[in-house]
Amino acid sequence: MSTRIKKKPKYHKLYNLIFWVLLIGAVLWLLFFSESSFYKTYKIRKKMETLEQEMKVLQAQNDSLREENHRLRTDPKAAEVIAREKFGLTKENETKYIFFPAGPGKEDK
Repeated sequence: MSTRIKKKPKYHKLYNLIFWVLLIGAVLWLLFFSESSFYKTYKIRKKMETLEQEMKVLQAQNDSLREENHRLRTDPKAAEVIAREKFGLTKENETKYIFFPAGPGKEDK
């Protein structure tokens, strides 16, 4: 019995090379360059996490300001404290004294 081994055509290696180049190119395109690539999805997800953290901080600030606003509208003493501290307002017949710290070289002798 004679068994003949078929020779592969010479162009088989070329087809094999083209197949692998196209496969690697398709995988790279999917990973990095397509509109919905894994890299772009990763970047968008990271940005979304950052924005969610920023949103939580801003919501906490907003809640704090809302509480302070409510307190200033309902508590006259709190409004008076803010008026005195921030705006320098005084009551009628009240004198306000402002003390400045001594500058350098103006020590008591």
